[in-house]
Order: sequence, then C-alpha cells, then structure tokens
Amino acid sequence: MTKSQVLDQLKRVADQYHAARFAVGRALSTAMRTLHALPAAIRPNDLRLCLNRLEATYFVMLFAEFESAIRYVWKAQYRKMTRPPMEILLDRIAAKAYVTDTDLRQVHSVRRYRNFLVHGEDFAESVTLEKAQSLLARFFYFMHGPWRV
Repeated sequence: MTKSQVLDQLKRVADQYHAARFAVGRALSTAMRTLHALPAAIRPNDLRLCLNRLEATYFVMLFAEFESAIRYVWKAQYRKMTRPPMEILLDRIAAKAYVTDTDLRQVHSVRRYRNFLVHGEDFAESVTLEKAQSLLARFFYFMHGPWRV
C-alpha cells in the first residue's frame, strides 16, 4: 500500500457517495412521478430516508478506509504489532510523523463525529463528507512511505 493508493481510496469513497446520492435522488424523483416505478417492497419514504442517511453511511465507510490505512502504517512503517484505540493511535502516529497540532485536532474531530454516528456517543460537531475526506487526506500527507509489510 502506498500513500497514493490511500488517497485514491479516500477519494473513491467520496465519489461513490456522489454516485449513490445521484442514483437514489433519481429513483426518488421517478417514484414521486410514477409509483409503479418502484418494486412493491420499496416506498418513496424509504428512498427519502435512504437519501437522508446516505452521507452518514459513506462517512463511516470513509473513516473505515482511513482507519485501515492508519493501522497498516502503524504495522508496516513503525513495526508495531499493538492495536491501540484509534484516539491513541492517531496521537502516536502524529507525534512520529510530525503532524501539526491543528491537523491532529481536525482529524480527531472527524473521529469523534464518526463515533457519534456509529455509537451515539457524546455529541460531536457535524463534519461533511467532503471536509472529512480533505482532513483525512491531509493527515496522510505527513506519512512517510512506502509501507510494505
């Protein structure tokens, strides 16, 4: 895995979100014009709910890709076999890679929002998918590579 591959994968998740949003929006629009356009098990309200939760779903996917890559770097670059909680892992990698305090703080805000979406933990300030992608990618710019296990 290379830095470029990680950055491409983060972008692909965001691109897939836009494609899904377009497709579900188009299906909803069609369904509102012609109820017969939907399979019997799907109602227009199901499509509305899907559209409303789509960004959160892809946000979780984006963070999962990021976490997987960060754990890979931890193992491949730093030769660590431990599996610390993500908050601690980000702090440790940031210290080793000389990530700025601001960039680390912003990535933690993405992590907290992801935790809020998944676990309903303490309220976290909302972060858009595009902003999250940008912040997570920026964190990766500090990583040194190549990372081969």
